[in-house]
Amino acid sequence: MHRFGLAIFSAIVGLCLLVGPARAGDSEVCAQASASRPGTASDEIIAACTRIIDSRQATGRELAAAYRNRGLFWSERREPERAVADLKEALKLEPGRARQHVG
Repeated sequence: MHRFGLAIFSAIVGLCLLVGPARAGDSEVCAQASASRPGTASDEIIAACTRIIDSRQATGRELAAAYRNRGLFWSERREPERAVADLKEALKLEPGRARQHVG
């Protein structure tokens, strides 16, 4: 029984390492999406927003902003399905701020 518990614990730790925490500064990098100009889509910005979303540490306005900002970049890259999915998530998190999320 002890080895089974250790195996479960090891699996959970491994999954946490795969998802990984949001890096320091990800919020600032992800926020660049709302200030960027068309055609400046960046893998770094999308990655930063994704780390925030996947970390499961962000909530409320920060999480909604990560979805919105990533959605803006998917839109710039002409990936409408991804853009719409992210913008819908932002709206679910902050329905009262619909105008900000969809511009």
